[in-house]
Amino acid sequence: MSKKKRHRLRRFNGTGSVYMLSGRRAKPWVARIITGKDGDGKYTFAYSFHKTSIEASLAISDMQRGIQEMPREMTTVAQIWEQFKTVRYPKLTASTISGYNASYAHWSGIHNREIVSIRTSDLQQIISSQQEMSYSHLSKMRAIMVALFELAMKDDIVDKNYASLIELPKGEPTSNRRAFTEDELDKIRAAAEARIPFADIVLFMCYTGWRPTEMCLLTEESVDADKWIITGGIKTQAGKNRAVPVHKSVRSVVLGWLEKKYTTLFADEKGLPLDKDKWSNRFSTVMRQIGINESIVPYTTRHTCASILHAAGADHLSIAKILGHKDYKITAMRYTHLDLGELKTAVNLLK
Repeated sequence: MSKKKRHRLRRFNGTGSVYMLSGRRAKPWVARIITGKDGDGKYTFAYSFHKTSIEASLAISDMQRGIQEMPREMTTVAQIWEQFKTVRYPKLTASTISGYNASYAHWSGIHNREIVSIRTSDLQQIISSQQEMSYSHLSKMRAIMVALFELAMKDDIVDKNYASLIELPKGEPTSNRRAFTEDELDKIRAAAEARIPFADIVLFMCYTGWRPTEMCLLTEESVDADKWIITGGIKTQAGKNRAVPVHKSVRSVVLGWLEKKYTTLFADEKGLPLDKDKWSNRFSTVMRQIGINESIVPYTTRHTCASILHAAGADHLSIAKILGHKDYKITAMRYTHLDLGELKTAVNLLK
């Protein structure tokens, strides 16, 4: 005999649960909140029981207030995190929430520690252990911890924001900030022609400049094959819903994927949508297969697009619009890479 499903009131993630128990009960409605995690990393909960759904919903605030008023020396990082989600998550997009969750996960070593016991040296040690991560990811890790300490300060749990004193590496590794060379682009073209899996997407990215996450979200509806324009984009106002012309070199790539009729324009081996992590793994596999062994990252395609556009004579404003930058100075400083030959040509133009 199948079990009856609980009658549950839908609430924002991180703001507690309200649901009704089955059977004849004097107080069938349950209010439940997360109080933290146990030694095994599993969530712990607090419950209260009520006659009506309204009473249960109102009880959530009192229960959370009780958690906030617990002795300061007992408040863990995980408990501050739950408070943070309650306050911030209802206003955030799913993409931003996913990014916050990923950054917080890297602090797993201190999730169950009392936040008053944590000092900058503890945080710095964790940051220093993440050498394989990019400067951008480390910066996001620090930002999350700074926000948690700020919340703890507002509640008089800590007196100082030790996270704000975390030191990050001096800057992005140079390998993360360069474009593919012409020889490397030739290898990518040859790999795409040889039908090495996902090499065609790498080539597409080099000629369109999409961010990895943006590429993963493109669909058949994004493509106007008559005008050869693809519309998409996220992150900034300038980046959202921007129209990117498709170069003739990669139109066959787009047509080939359109014929597959997947939910998204590009997909994994099973036809399922790609995401940032999936794409990173497949990108790295392609690089190994074609012999580009230097530390290259998915964003290299974006740098490549800006650089080949610049080399072809496109102005910074146009490049910025294609990449989705509000300020063309970002494009000029970070995304255009000139080799020695191009610099010599530029100098020879002087009279």
